[in-house]
Amino acid sequence: MALLITLSLFLTSHDAGAEGSRQHLLILHSYSPDHPWTERINAGILSHLRTSSSAAVVHVEFMDSKNYPPAENFSYLQKFYAKKYAKDHFAAILLSDNNALDFMLKYGDKLFPGVSLVFCGINDFDRQMFKHYPQMTGITEELDIRRTIELSKTLIPNLKHFYAVIDDTPTGRLLQSQLAQVI
Repeated sequence: MALLITLSLFLTSHDAGAEGSRQHLLILHSYSPDHPWTERINAGILSHLRTSSSAAVVHVEFMDSKNYPPAENFSYLQKFYAKKYAKDHFAAILLSDNNALDFMLKYGDKLFPGVSLVFCGINDFDRQMFKHYPQMTGITEELDIRRTIELSKTLIPNLKHFYAVIDDTPTGRLLQSQLAQVI
């Protein structure tokens, strides 16, 4: 919800330019459209834009970085987006998840100079990311593992074991590292 409010404020606060012109917004998703998180984020954004006063032209891209890892795919995507959006100027780019943010931090200045970034679902956020993009804002995804374990012990006083099921994705490895620091 906070992300949609931020996006609404941004789109309504920028001059659309000449009468009749419409702002362009790019939504860049890290994953494919069949990823449940991506599907819900995309549906929420599009629903909000349809019901808001924004008349933005919305472009949506899915990087599908679960199937095509960034190391192999980022340079291809950079060339593809450079050609596809050569004539477009975006009022803002909305990024969902780390790979989309990482892509923009690497190629954004060249592809879309001066554009504002609005992000969501970012793990392991570091304020140093703002160094090159002062026009960036968004919602991070942070888990308080220590307090979650403490709450579990409070709710289940006889708790003897605590298990964490973590996959071998970059996010899973990050969570495993954070968990190891707590226990």
